[in-house]
Amino acid sequence: MQVEINGKFSYMKCYSFSENPIDFDLIDTLFKSSFNQSLNSDYWNWRFLHNPVSTKVYINYLMDGDKLIAYYAVSPCEINIDNKTYKIALSNMTMTHPDYTRRGYFKLLATNLFEDLRKDDFIGVYGFANTNSHHGFKKNLGWKDLAALNMFSLVKDDFNKELLEHEVQYTLKNSILSRDDLLAIDELNFTDSSIHLSRSKGWLNWRLIENPNNDYYSLKIYGDSDLRGVVIYKKYLKSIDIMEIFYKNKINKFEMLNIAINHLLTQDTLNLNCWANLQSDEYSMMEKVGFKEGEFNTNFGIIPFIKNEKLLDVKNWHYRFIDSDVF
Repeated sequence: MQVEINGKFSYMKCYSFSENPIDFDLIDTLFKSSFNQSLNSDYWNWRFLHNPVSTKVYINYLMDGDKLIAYYAVSPCEINIDNKTYKIALSNMTMTHPDYTRRGYFKLLATNLFEDLRKDDFIGVYGFANTNSHHGFKKNLGWKDLAALNMFSLVKDDFNKELLEHEVQYTLKNSILSRDDLLAIDELNFTDSSIHLSRSKGWLNWRLIENPNNDYYSLKIYGDSDLRGVVIYKKYLKSIDIMEIFYKNKINKFEMLNIAINHLLTQDTLNLNCWANLQSDEYSMMEKVGFKEGEFNTNFGIIPFIKNEKLLDVKNWHYRFIDSDVF
């Protein structure tokens, strides 16, 4: 590709990290130039080198001499569509050195990287695009919007306690999330939607327990010594971010949710946050107890490599904070 560098036109080669690895120091230097902060090497190793879905690292980059000037990475995931499992990638880390912006480098990197993904039988790329990247994804890369996601939040004082079923006895246990919890979760459900990202034990162990940036907790709800549900969450200041909710089939999910919410709000917590699909039954349940749409958070969308109309209709999807790389 002919591109302009310092007023001169030259051929720019797009490199694949899997074929031509580079030192982390180069990546960190570009990250500092782009975002004015250092990149955590433990996080980068965990996200890209230790991914449980694929040993191949899907990163493309551009060099100007010995200087890294542009970089785009995706993170492999598994997606379930009508009970069949496919590979998909989470659009993850995009950066261009400030001296090299507005030259089409991101489009070049993404186009080449997507070709690699297609060859490796990925069905698409999904992601959560902020206002800086959303326009470019739509204009240049075939991004299809699924939803504009707002924080769905419950302020402590707004919780409708009158809906609690006080005669129902539950035992609740809070703890740091453990591998034993993951074994228990494996027996539970989390959605009836036809499209959702993986929640396998191996992926959950990587995503939550091995995560170097955050600590995650489990709230286990028992009825008659029988595990009825598990809420996985993390703490942030005086808030709790609900990562995922697991439940036993054929239980009163609304009743269990109310008990869990009431308990979480006793933990020096001012509010609970999550994402919930507006089209789902649980959205109505949570709205009934006091959850409200808040500030705009991100654009949720997909770049499909296959023709499947179900993928483009958000009512078919289940999604949570756990599916993002931010929370």
